[in-house]
Amino acid sequence: NNAEFKVIGIGTATITATSESGMEATCVVNCLDAPLLEADTETELSFNTDEGHVIYKFVPEVTATYRIFSTQSNLSYSYIWVCDSDLEWAVDEYTNGADFNLGINAVAGNAYYISVYVGSYEDTTSCKINITQQTAATSLSLSADTINGSKFGSAYCEYEFSPAGAAREEVTWTSSNPAVVRVDNGYIYFNSVGVATVTVKTQSGLSDSVTVTVSEPPALELGVPKLIENTHHRDTVVHSFIPEASGCYTFSSSSDGDTYADLCNDEFEIITSNDDGGDGYNFLITSYLEAGKVYYLASRRYSSSAADYSILVTKALEGDINDDGVVDIYDYQQLVNFTVLTNDDIKQEYGTNTFTVADMNNDGAVDALDAWKLALIINN
Repeated sequence: NNAEFKVIGIGTATITATSESGMEATCVVNCLDAPLLEADTETELSFNTDEGHVIYKFVPEVTATYRIFSTQSNLSYSYIWVCDSDLEWAVDEYTNGADFNLGINAVAGNAYYISVYVGSYEDTTSCKINITQQTAATSLSLSADTINGSKFGSAYCEYEFSPAGAAREEVTWTSSNPAVVRVDNGYIYFNSVGVATVTVKTQSGLSDSVTVTVSEPPALELGVPKLIENTHHRDTVVHSFIPEASGCYTFSSSSDGDTYADLCNDEFEIITSNDDGGDGYNFLITSYLEAGKVYYLASRRYSSSAADYSILVTKALEGDINDDGVVDIYDYQQLVNFTVLTNDDIKQEYGTNTFTVADMNNDGAVDALDAWKLALIINN
């Protein structure tokens, strides 16, 4: 059994737990003030475990905007809260895979408590925490001058204020042609082919723009790897694929990182998705596609740094894949992404234990198309 208690002051307190039978246990708690965090002074945080929690107090000498941030860290995630002397939370922030960077408006002489919870996927967690008075920003700049993308895809555009350490301001995003490009808090969505200008602006009048050109999705070729270079982890890259023959096709990625993909129809409606079905953390999608129809593969990756990955489209194997002497529905269970009924279910409903694929579509061959038709019959 356990109980939680909240520290609300400085001093010593005794906590007593009493059972229904009258037994007691006590614990003496010494409540100290939080260590003082000074402006423009680095303080090192280090924990012998993969996560840790610390609280600091900050008393500014000047009323201003201050930036609380971490450097030289191995953080995988962090939470930071700031509250005033009345323990009213002022601001909070969560970051995933990056240093924390939080701005607060502080009044001279007031006490502010900074609660930092950090963690790393490594054995130990370490970082340096800093707090500095911010100056007013003199310029705002986007991370790109031009962005090229394909219809149905998306990109993420970052921005920064200058000079370094300047106070951050709230920004608004606009698109000169929302029918071509829609923008939402830095996420740029490619709606249709054309050109648009995306602008980010502050209330004080700082601004920057980027020209966005949207083209038709480039085509994937059967058996030819397609390299996707240096993408941001928030970007979605779209390619088209038109199979010459109906059958089962496999879309796979190759990279050292983690990739994800959606396979969509010609209306960009998702048919199926996959995250880690391939080698390592690569995606692997296998689905039945019809000849002459347009399909889209929307891919992206999970990582905080830019990296490359490649996509390969292959025709899925056909024939007696499980080497049981017959070409049947079980050979295609994994390829076409459906669940086969058990033998007892099949026997009860269809009066037989064996479903051998015949030339069900009368095309002169016993192939994946016939297995697909049989799968639809059984599942329906």
